Amino acid sequence: MFHDTVFLAFEAGEIQYMKKIIAASFISALLCPGEIAAADLMTKALPKAQLTTFDWSGCYAGGSIGGAWARHVGLTDVEEPGDVATYPLQSGFVAGGTLGCNLQIVGSPVVVGLEGNGGSLRLTGSGPEKFNTAIVSSTKIGNWYAMITGRAGYAWKQVLFYVKGGAGFTEVVSTVTPPVPGIAGSASRDINSWTAGGGIEWAINDRWSAKAEYMFVDLANTANIVRLAPSPNVATPTWSHDFGAVNLVTIGLNYRWGGGR
Repeated sequence: MFHDTVFLAFEAGEIQYMKKIIAASFISALLCPGEIAAADLMTKALPKAQLTTFDWSGCYAGGSIGGAWARHVGLTDVEEPGDVATYPLQSGFVAGGTLGCNLQIVGSPVVVGLEGNGGSLRLTGSGPEKFNTAIVSSTKIGNWYAMITGRAGYAWKQVLFYVKGGAGFTEVVSTVTPPVPGIAGSASRDINSWTAGGGIEWAINDRWSAKAEYMFVDLANTANIVRLAPSPNVATPTWSHDFGAVNLVTIGLNYRWGGGR
């Protein structure tokens, strides 16, 4: 009997204690609804916050268009020291394709990759020799170009800032036309040089991205030599064409497989 009375008293006390806790929680909810609502919203927002992460890993293919320009062509008469002239090259249109792959380091915004570009490029210009203006030279850079470059970038959500560098390839054709009809000389050369640049790329969705890019192709160590057929007892007429650099600014669209959200 004594034990039953103690148990009932303990049970009644526990019930009263639980009632006090429930009443206190109810009053707290009435007095501070904003804090509870904020905590609830924060909990619901956590899964959405995870959607802001983006993985740039994967391979892609695309196309680009833009413009190209070069500084000038240096023309030197090899047989006459000091006979050095320059003439400008007209800016031109460039269009091409892209194929590459990215790897975003796990847990890091760093993205590395390898990319190939190629397409149509054409820059032309002409000008006279310095001492004998009747001798005219003309030059064409193109009609094609290609690049193989490494790429490294920093990803901020769906925006990628990157730099790239590697090897650039194109063709130069030079022609020298003396005032004597029928003895023009011409020479062509495939160029392998270095290239560097960078750009910004924005992922429109998991598959498509748009980019804007600038590339510098160095041709400073390139000389295209044109020689005419020698005349009796006369040194072979020879001209050297020296080039500066080609600049390309393009915009493009890529389709990617792999990666995404």
